[in-house]
Amino acid sequence: MGFADPENTADLNPIAGLNQNKKLYPWPDKYRAMPNPLTRSPVFAVIRPGWRQMLDRREIPSQSDARIWFSGWQLDQSDCDVWLQALELAKHKDLGTRVFFNRAQFLRALGRQHGGKGYQWLDDSLKRLFVAAVFIKTKRFQSAFHLIDGYDLDQKTGDYWLSISPKAKAAFDCDHTSWVDLERRLQIGPGQQLTKWLQHYVCGHEKGRQHTVSILFLYEWSGVGGQTKVFKSRDIPAALKGLERLDVITGGRVRQDNMVTWFRPEV
Repeated sequence: MGFADPENTADLNPIAGLNQNKKLYPWPDKYRAMPNPLTRSPVFAVIRPGWRQMLDRREIPSQSDARIWFSGWQLDQSDCDVWLQALELAKHKDLGTRVFFNRAQFLRALGRQHGGKGYQWLDDSLKRLFVAAVFIKTKRFQSAFHLIDGYDLDQKTGDYWLSISPKAKAAFDCDHTSWVDLERRLQIGPGQQLTKWLQHYVCGHEKGRQHTVSILFLYEWSGVGGQTKVFKSRDIPAALKGLERLDVITGGRVRQDNMVTWFRPEV
């Protein structure tokens, strides 16, 4: 699904949204919320070390009912973790207002060590998220926003204040949002970016059903790069097994017809 269905495009209408609640709708604390359109595109890509690029209004792969452009330094799954945690902190406040957090506590919530290198990593990620701009176009509306509206840091105390643009609410106001199990996500190692990407993609699919998708779509939407034959023979099978070990899916496999299939349990 795109950011809005053709029959329900008011979600992206900036005029229709002026008088609506400025809060994100609440989700259980054990989950992190991810708009489905962003799970079906390389906004948060699988990037090999040293391959991060600066993009300037680059159209990136997405589902057919929405076109997405991206500007800024490419974002990876670690940046996605930071954004998801920022949204978690912001969900109880009006979007656009400042949200307070301590950097050591923030890093612990992500399962990361705090200290000099961790603090620098977090600040670098927040800079990328601030610079990153997403442009979405459906059949009727266009929308553009930065993933983080701005932030401040007290370098003496390690306290941050950040804000999420109210424009970002358009991504959540439609009924297509994935709930990503945080405990399971934290069990995926930092070197398993494709497994992390595949987790939030899978979480956008109905439970208790078998699902099938073209391996070419997964290759394009993940932004993994490299040879497609390696993606098919090594990368995707490893990511599927990683999710099976966490009981996110069962029966994941690549078929001979280049379709990837799995079953998403009810639990």
